Amino acid sequence: FSFLSAIASAFPCLCRVQETIRSLCRSNAEQYLAFINMIINDATYLLDEVFEKLSEIKEFQESEANGSFASLPEETREERAGAFRQAERIAESVCSLSNETITMIKYLTADDEVQRIFLRPEMIDRVAAMLNYFLLEL
Repeated sequence: FSFLSAIASAFPCLCRVQETIRSLCRSNAEQYLAFINMIINDATYLLDEVFEKLSEIKEFQESEANGSFASLPEETREERAGAFRQAERIAESVCSLSNETITMIKYLTADDEVQRIFLRPEMIDRVAAMLNYFLLEL
């Protein structure tokens, strides 16, 4: 995922020149489709990771709020507090990368001609399944 952040940062510049994207889409639709699939895979993974870390954070916060955390042995509390801090760091990082990835998808769908790739039967099912999954998770 280290390259994704760099691509996401450069992508808005590329999208300002929509003709470049259209040309890429026209000249090699199958590679462009593979690129879109990679981005959707990344978005799915990243958003799933965010939900998992947020769930861990919520669980820790609830254990603190209801007093069950305080009743744990000191070593266990330290271990869980460390895991909580790590989950917070990971959630923040992954959330930022997720946002960049979703923004890239937004740029990819900004042009009518480029949107046609997303209207292919295999993409409609794929995007619909991804969106449905995350709506259910929310």
